Amino acid sequence: MTSSNPVDAQLSSRVVASQKTARQALRAIVTLLQYLAAQGLAICGNSDKDGNLAQLVNLRANDIPELKQWLQRKDTWTSNIVHNEIIEMLAHSVQRDIAHDIQQSPYFAVVADGTTDISGLEQLSITVQHASVHFKSYWHYLHCTNFRLQLHIFKLALHILCTTAR
Repeated sequence: MTSSNPVDAQLSSRVVASQKTARQALRAIVTLLQYLAAQGLAICGNSDKDGNLAQLVNLRANDIPELKQWLQRKDTWTSNIVHNEIIEMLAHSVQRDIAHDIQQSPYFAVVADGTTDISGLEQLSITVQHASVHFKSYWHYLHCTNFRLQLHIFKLALHILCTTAR
């Protein structure tokens, strides 16, 4: 071997470079998911290749060489399961920000509203309104779910308030 670096140092530097590439690619995918979610656009299409996310990732790969390199790997971690987990993490981050705003607010109210659809299934939505110290009002839609028993309304509202307030 003609290199003066030991084998473990060479392997370590390759691992660090690989991690940097993966981090940059993942950052690009997260921002693309964040964009699609904020716009309310579909992520997947009829197949894995024709969805909005796949098209945007391919477009961004032209601008980000690390993303292009990462997409050529066998395991790109771009499955629907990973996308859903990332979106769930983003949603929890938004809920934590809302909870922080509510905790800083001198006034807030919880609105639980239910309706029954044509099949007889009841839907419950929970919204929180809070006011700033300057009395500017903010509304945050927190949750929508199906429920069958009235007791679940109370339990669900209590659960959302407890988990959001953390």
